[in-house]
Amino acid sequence: MTKPDKTWFRVRRYLHFDEPVRREVVEALVQSPERVRKHSFLPFIAYNIETRTSKINKKTGERKKIRPIRYASHIDSHVYAYYSKRLAETYESIIRDTPLNKVVLAFRPLGKTNINFAHEAFLDIHERGSCCAIAMDVSGFFDNLDHAILKNRWATMLGKSRLPDDHYAVFKSLTKYAYIEKSAILTELGISPHNPRKNGRKRLCSPDVFRRKIRDAGLIQVHRVNKGIPQGSPISAILSNIYMTVFDGSCCDLATRLGGSYRRYCDDILFICGNEHKDVAVDDIQRFIQEHKLEINKEKTNVSEFTNCGTDAPPFSVAGVDKPLQYLGFMFDGQRRTIRSSSLAKFARKMKKAVRAAKRAQHKANNIRAKNGLADTLLFKRKLYRRYSYIGKQGFVPYGIRSAETMDSTAIRKQIKPLWKRLRNEIDGNSVDTDFENK
Repeated sequence: MTKPDKTWFRVRRYLHFDEPVRREVVEALVQSPERVRKHSFLPFIAYNIETRTSKINKKTGERKKIRPIRYASHIDSHVYAYYSKRLAETYESIIRDTPLNKVVLAFRPLGKTNINFAHEAFLDIHERGSCCAIAMDVSGFFDNLDHAILKNRWATMLGKSRLPDDHYAVFKSLTKYAYIEKSAILTELGISPHNPRKNGRKRLCSPDVFRRKIRDAGLIQVHRVNKGIPQGSPISAILSNIYMTVFDGSCCDLATRLGGSYRRYCDDILFICGNEHKDVAVDDIQRFIQEHKLEINKEKTNVSEFTNCGTDAPPFSVAGVDKPLQYLGFMFDGQRRTIRSSSLAKFARKMKKAVRAAKRAQHKANNIRAKNGLADTLLFKRKLYRRYSYIGKQGFVPYGIRSAETMDSTAIRKQIKPLWKRLRNEIDGNSVDTDFENK
């Protein structure tokens, strides 16, 4: 086997059951299919990311979205990254000269962002004038990928009738994976979640302690259902695209037949066609997705009929209610392109929380300084400005500025412009609450 491309190798700094591994050690492993076949994968560490949403969860009654994250050990992450690189190269070579090359948008080296993809979709609608845009979301995408289908698609991608032994070992580690809750690990090992690297700790524990305090304590859980792969592994993204190859092909054929267009960004599907074809399109896409043992989230399905969207006439939905298209964090009503109001509300919450945390830290520091006879220190504003204003290169405001420039959107500029004043008011203590979500 030829020496692998080293761009897949990336040092990860998090704590796990092993220490970061040298490149030479990893290369010796991944260059040997036999060693990969025999490799013992460590349990994933599991935790949940909670995000506030504008909609109430019917099951819990809360405005929360919970996303389960699993992250692999250092050595296992390198194995996944290496096989991800190989699979991605094969995937790209296969779809390069097919319609899929232009419709699969996520997890690919296209040199574009969601801003570009949304802009291109809105231009497509605008140029058609009168059309129907169907936006759909796959429910629990990664958690519901059927193992038998994934295994078949994976082997097909490699041009094999069955997975080679090394690939099967990787497949099995992702479908019948073991995992341990992060909170349980820290509690059992007496590690502070606020300072886990205390005393120069480089790993969570030694193999001996792992056996005695983790394994023997019954903390290891095993994913035993026949669907779902971990969110957070370096290989999950490319596997999701491989899984959807037949679905993507079917949707491309449907678009050709109906004179429409199709795009998929991970679990976000957008199908554009003539208004007269909307029912056929919805029914066929539902059938295609069911054939892949997945489900469409009906609550997030958005069907917008556009009529002469190149003029001043606004679009209207199937129900006759004015409902702009929501796609990849943006809204489009046939004329205006705007950032979704829930994104603005989320930014406002994070900004307020950060400013108030900075003020609490300043107050605490000044109390200590006063006891020592020192003058008060000023609020450290530079970090706040970098994160929550146009001054920084990253963050929501620069993202909004890039969006406005790419889409040439006056409406987005108007959304972004007040955010500097809101930050200044929050810092100066003159903030006035604004409900972005209901604007």
